[in-house]
Amino acid sequence: MNIHYKKIITFSPFMISLFMVSLKVSAANCSNVISSNFIDEDIAISDTQKISISPWSILQLDTNCNTQGQWNIASSIAYKEDGDDDIANITNHHISQASVSISKGDYKVEAGRYLNNFSFNSVFGMALPMKTIPAIQLDEASYLQTVAHDVILVRVNIKTGFGNTYITGYRADKTFERKSNVDGSYNAGIATSLGDHANIEFQYANESTEDSDTDEQRASLFVNTSGELNNKINWVIGAEVNTFKNRNFDKGNSDTTANLYSEISKKDLFLRNIDAYISAGGAIDEENLSIVEIGGFLNISGLFHLNKNLTLLAGGAQSYTSFSGGDNITTSRYSFQLRYKM
Repeated sequence: MNIHYKKIITFSPFMISLFMVSLKVSAANCSNVISSNFIDEDIAISDTQKISISPWSILQLDTNCNTQGQWNIASSIAYKEDGDDDIANITNHHISQASVSISKGDYKVEAGRYLNNFSFNSVFGMALPMKTIPAIQLDEASYLQTVAHDVILVRVNIKTGFGNTYITGYRADKTFERKSNVDGSYNAGIATSLGDHANIEFQYANESTEDSDTDEQRASLFVNTSGELNNKINWVIGAEVNTFKNRNFDKGNSDTTANLYSEISKKDLFLRNIDAYISAGGAIDEENLSIVEIGGFLNISGLFHLNKNLTLLAGGAQSYTSFSGGDNITTSRYSFQLRYKM
């Protein structure tokens, strides 16, 4: 399987308007964050093949403002580069996110272009919040099964007595092989907390493509829990079960998959401002796999006592993936990230 990312830069009236909204919100003395991510990521796409990509936006501006009328307005605009096989040969530049969300009370509406459309309670979503070194290698199976990227969407969220309910309509310009030009698709779900440290979510998704009259349907159950041990040791466990109908848009192709993610991390390991983590997980699919990953990173801004609003992080990680057929492959990740709160 070959993964290709190819898109021409386009500046739509929506993106230009969003940029102007970002400037106006910024001028209103609201919360503003500029961030930048430079990541070289190896991904195992089979038991014998891996590619190198830059998976996240290299420059992003996020704004958040609360009005006197108790409205919350947040916007984001991000710039990304894509490439195949070699991080040094990235040539495709484009706007990866240009979005706005408006909320008040129990209601929230989101619209725009997003890098990914996923659930934070999925295995992919559980691995993402670390952000210092995104563990997408570990949850690659979840990503392929539940995530569309380069999406244009509208999502409505409503808080109810049962939890947070939502419905999303979207299309995807480019996705992985056999899912190009996802169009006229939607998902709906409900997520709720179980106590203080656990979450559960049910989601139904229906995806269609421009060149097929067969829709892929997916029903997913996501669960996760987290906690803290002594000496600043944090742990998290996430799991999901996905049932498919017409998987990969093949009529009659029904399937069930399961993915697991676990992570233990510790701040100030051995020396102050050095953090580390160990992750483990696996996937039950047509070919089962298990993964162990270890990573660490240095808080440069903390080490040199830089401005408290500035965060500089650098790190690396290595993963070992074992496939049920008996083969295995080693992948790596290197990261440098900047974050500045204005």
